[in-house]
Amino acid sequence: MAQFIRSIYSFNSKYDKGLKVTQNLFEDFPNYTEQENLGKKIFNGQLTPGANATCAFCHMNNNLSVYTKPDPSFNQVIFSGTRTDNLGLDENPEDPNVDNGLGEITNIEADNGEFKAPTLRNVAITAPYMHDGRFKTLEEVVEHL
Repeated sequence: MAQFIRSIYSFNSKYDKGLKVTQNLFEDFPNYTEQENLGKKIFNGQLTPGANATCAFCHMNNNLSVYTKPDPSFNQVIFSGTRTDNLGLDENPEDPNVDNGLGEITNIEADNGEFKAPTLRNVAITAPYMHDGRFKTLEEVVEHL
């Protein structure tokens, strides 16, 4: 079942249509509003070059060269990275009620709180958010970060 669910992807979204026209995720999409293009720039890290706390850092291909020039391997399909990251969801990893993520599996303290970033396709309709559903809205997710 999980493999089947992972095989389902949306396509032909407004983003896909804009990328098809520009062939460059760093250019403004003509089908986007000014606010949507600003959001895309924030997501891609264009406003904070080299920053590790941009959306794309976790939700895209983990090759950081994409921040300086587009990379053909940049994953525009699933909007999900391949490594795990700690977003500081739980302050006390020793609390028995805390889900330590990757650390639960590896028993390595440095892995506590590490989770793989999920796809952002259809994110507006996939609430609640985070591995445990603690955030009910996208606004709450962004405020946490």
